[in-house]
Amino acid sequence: MFMLVLGHVLALAPPVMKALGRGVNWVVKDARWVASKVALLSMGLGWLNWGLGLIGGAILVKGVMDEYRRRGGKSPVHLGVLGAAGYSGMLIWHGGLSGSAPLKVAEKGHLQELVGEASWALALPDSIGLRETVFSSWSLALTATVALLTVALFAWLGRTVKSNKAVPDAHAVNVSLDKEQASLSFADRLDRGRWLSAITGLACIAGAVWWASSGAPAQELKFITP
Repeated sequence: MFMLVLGHVLALAPPVMKALGRGVNWVVKDARWVASKVALLSMGLGWLNWGLGLIGGAILVKGVMDEYRRRGGKSPVHLGVLGAAGYSGMLIWHGGLSGSAPLKVAEKGHLQELVGEASWALALPDSIGLRETVFSSWSLALTATVALLTVALFAWLGRTVKSNKAVPDAHAVNVSLDKEQASLSFADRLDRGRWLSAITGLACIAGAVWWASSGAPAQELKFITP
């Protein structure tokens, strides 16, 4: 849950939102490659952080839909294919920096704790660093292979699956923010206020820096282990 919240916060951060906006502009340049480009970006985000890939992929899809709606409401890509491409980051996330298994085995003593008093526990390594898991040649090769095959699949689907012509207007079913703001409770205003988010975010960053510098080596990424 923490990793999902972290990814959500990252995806909604202004610099990331700006980068996602540029990503949308790059995606819609050529209608033939829209789905494959969305899949590629989603997997890149998912490799960094699965929560970021999950939320960022959805934002990419919505951005592409909004852009085609702005251009006249016609989508050259089937919306189901586009949506699936947005969540393709889930295909490779566990080979990335937020994978639970590689992060846990990087913790000192974790493997011995798993087997308890077994006679062969001492034969296990104290830890297995990220260089031997996420950044190993086999792991990177496997991740790259899956990513390339996925991009190729969505390139094929984007050209062969018939498009849904009309792009639904997501804003048509929502009341305006101004009208919502008038009826917000104190808890809602607190939730949407920037100052509380800023204070909490700065506290988390300061805590992570302190924990990373005073705790386990940075290669373990223990300070963000889910």
